[in-house]
Amino acid sequence: LFQYIYPGDSDSNYLEMFNYADKQFGAVNIKLEYSPTITDWFGVEGVQSHNFAIHPSIALPYDFVLSGSIGRQMFESQYDADWTHWNVGVSRNVFGFNVDVRYHDTNIKVGKNDFYGFESNNQIVDSRVVFGVSKSF
Repeated sequence: LFQYIYPGDSDSNYLEMFNYADKQFGAVNIKLEYSPTITDWFGVEGVQSHNFAIHPSIALPYDFVLSGSIGRQMFESQYDADWTHWNVGVSRNVFGFNVDVRYHDTNIKVGKNDFYGFESNNQIVDSRVVFGVSKSF
């Protein structure tokens, strides 16, 4: 379970159940995901979401990993709000830290799906490259 908490905007908090199955095929891994919300999505009353995605990855030489994802966020609501999301990137473990560079995008168009507030904050759906560093304990 993932609990999304938004300090200063607790009405937007919601709970999501992350489910997946994955299978290794040599250097290739395929992960299938289904993640429904347990509570109202972003606190929008009566709106439940379901995210379906596939996450392939392949081990590359020199301990690099090429990975990506394509998925569909769908809603049980009166809104025409479904969207497709995708990403592709490369990562590597460096001194115990995972370093990742990834391109993210969606098919959301500004002016559509305005119940999210994207009309006033359209940068949230822009395509972008993200650099990340993480450490697991």
